[in-house]
Amino acid sequence: MKDSFSLRHLLFQLALSAGFLHGVPASAVDWTITNLGTLGGPTSGVSGINNRGQVVGGADIDNVYSHAFLYDGTSMHDLYTLVGGMYSWANSINVRGQVVGVSQTNTQDNHAFLYDGTSMRDLLTLGGRYSQATSINASGQVVGSSMLGDGYTWHAFLYDGSNMRELGLNSPQSAAFSINTGGQIVGSYWDASWTFLHAYLLDSQTLRVLDMLGGGKGNYALGINDSGQVVGASEISGDSVPVHPFLFDGTTMHDLQTLGGSFGEATGINARGQVVGWSKISGDAADHAFLYEGGVKRDINTFPEVVADGWQGSTRFGPFINDSGQIAGTEFRGGLDRAFLLHPQTTSRYMTTVDTIALFNLGCAQTNQSGLLILDFGQPWVRNGVYGTIFPGTTNRFASIAGIENAVKFFFNGYYICGGRGSMTVAVGTNNFGSRTNFVTGQEWGRMVTRLNNYVVNNRDRLAVVGASDIEMNYNPPARSRAWVDGYASTSPVMYYNYGDAAGCPPVGTCNNGWTEEDIWYVSWGNAARPFPVPQIYLTNGAQARQWQALAAYGRTTHGTEVFIPAALTQWQACRDPNRTCRPSERNTPVQAWYQMMNVLHGVVGDPIRVQNILYSSDITWQN
Repeated sequence: MKDSFSLRHLLFQLALSAGFLHGVPASAVDWTITNLGTLGGPTSGVSGINNRGQVVGGADIDNVYSHAFLYDGTSMHDLYTLVGGMYSWANSINVRGQVVGVSQTNTQDNHAFLYDGTSMRDLLTLGGRYSQATSINASGQVVGSSMLGDGYTWHAFLYDGSNMRELGLNSPQSAAFSINTGGQIVGSYWDASWTFLHAYLLDSQTLRVLDMLGGGKGNYALGINDSGQVVGASEISGDSVPVHPFLFDGTTMHDLQTLGGSFGEATGINARGQVVGWSKISGDAADHAFLYEGGVKRDINTFPEVVADGWQGSTRFGPFINDSGQIAGTEFRGGLDRAFLLHPQTTSRYMTTVDTIALFNLGCAQTNQSGLLILDFGQPWVRNGVYGTIFPGTTNRFASIAGIENAVKFFFNGYYICGGRGSMTVAVGTNNFGSRTNFVTGQEWGRMVTRLNNYVVNNRDRLAVVGASDIEMNYNPPARSRAWVDGYASTSPVMYYNYGDAAGCPPVGTCNNGWTEEDIWYVSWGNAARPFPVPQIYLTNGAQARQWQALAAYGRTTHGTEVFIPAALTQWQACRDPNRTCRPSERNTPVQAWYQMMNVLHGVVGDPIRVQNILYSSDITWQN
């Protein structure tokens, strides 16, 4: 049975009285902030982000005109305008890099455009002077709104690659704001009497009108994910706060409330159900972006990293979120709007203790993180018949399997009891160094992970556990590592992650220490434990990302196997920890590594790699 709220509260109070939360916990960075800059002028704003982390919006080129931009993870690129136009704005980008928005034309009208990577195409209108494209899906279907020939009425449209057509909503005025991979469209339309503004979900030819949150007269839908979950805003009847953000889960409308002010909107939702939007705060002094997950809404302006960065607020340009949890939007600073990107990350750790208080505190320190993290307990060891590990960076500090297992449970408790808001997978790791890397130590690790999995399943929600090993080419020849993974698979139904390297492997050269691509495929994807790799992407030149892309291509081509890669691992913090040094070439930041890995996974035309939408980011540290 899962813990009730009252039991969690009691356990939290007991933890306080027992001293588990005393002292200063090791640091845990939740987000990296990137200021995307401008195109030369003073301001910029965001209107969309895709699953590759490419961001679009508009940025000033001078003090008068703005141009549509595309940010590719490194820099902001000017998409210019339709021929003869002076300004443009990009609203959406799909995973193929196709961008849609609005641009002035040579006749000074505003037309919807489609940018295909090289040039803008005018999508024209439904007969009037103006149109605007608001969303594009992976298939290239475009939705938006266009003026009709009467010169004042606007109708929602769908552009299917050849022509623009009305959606047929039988409304005097309508708009389409978002389209998902399956072609479901959301937006709003007025009823025939111009009395009620309705949010709608259009699935093929089936129109579903979404309920108001109260007895108000208006709501509108702004975003939809591939599961058909919808977000937007709705009036609240009889409430002093007239408009609230909502989440429609396919059955029920949920009021997400505001941050205390009079108005709020939910503007984006990803595949994991994380919702972003903006809200007035108490007193309506400013607009603040929010993140809603796990039933909790958080003011992004209160995130420690955001506070340290000096934001004054966030504006109504978004924000937007992709499936990896990256958030793009517009911050307000010094009287100016600036485009930003928030990159989520977890903190993995080289463990040097199994002290239960320390592990509880570490779990508690990471309650605002979601995704995947690794707890690395070092190389396999056996002492006086007791199985365990030698801690990383030491020569003889031994931790038993029982001690590790108990410590990890306390880490779970810290994350859960302190209010972990997202969903976290904890990878309990060893490595493949030394002669004790063998079938039997793999069995013992598998048994421990199985017990930990039973503990999580029976006692914790929002948490999962997997086994893990830092399998590195230079630590051992392949035979020992293959034996360890076979031992693990023989005793545990729980998968494991290989968070090792591919030193020397193609396209760089020949794999080190007698390893082959087949060996790495086997320990990373191909054995009975159904593992996945979490590659070390330490190098700033992108070589490690290219190696793992080549290995994934090898597995897909040679074995026809799943080639999913859950996360990219960096050592940016470890390189800065006391008494630790790294070469500059090994100091990839979590953001840099994520873009390197995601870009190669999307590959090129004809590449056999399956495009993946989610890639987590974790940075390892020596801090315990």
